[in-house]
Amino acid sequence: MCKAKQEEGLGIRNMHSMNKACVMKLGWGIIHDNNNLWADVLRSKYVKTQDRIPQVQAKGKDSPLWKTICKVWPQVIEGLGRSVGNGVEVRFWKDNWLEGIGPLVQHALQDIPVENLNVSVANMESNIQWRWDFFAHLLSPIQIIMVMASYPPSSTYHRGRFKLLV
Repeated sequence: MCKAKQEEGLGIRNMHSMNKACVMKLGWGIIHDNNNLWADVLRSKYVKTQDRIPQVQAKGKDSPLWKTICKVWPQVIEGLGRSVGNGVEVRFWKDNWLEGIGPLVQHALQDIPVENLNVSVANMESNIQWRWDFFAHLLSPIQIIMVMASYPPSSTYHRGRFKLLV
């Protein structure tokens, strides 16, 4: 039944996959849609922090919709990236701003000092030049090349935005 019509099927899509995609779209909306009533309701009822990408957790009495969103949340986060913009709102180590490698903290050669984990991308540049002395010793050559290939942020750019990487 779920085979394509060209393969002599009915062309009906896999409902499990379609449902998962729709729920993941709702997850994206919780992060991205600041002016939609449904997203505001879910955030105010279930999200207790002001983080742009909150940690979510389902509890026993939560709605089935929220429980389903929480189940796919790791995949929603995995598919997110950040456009750097002016770099002020994008965390250098924790946000997925270099496409294709994920957050830099996952690739650090040693532990990042706790006080530096939330430093912004804007703080890692000066006069439109990367401040290599702050981070180059913590990354492998491949990640350094990825940083080199990206432009340092500039105050003339827009604020950073979330984007889908898929």
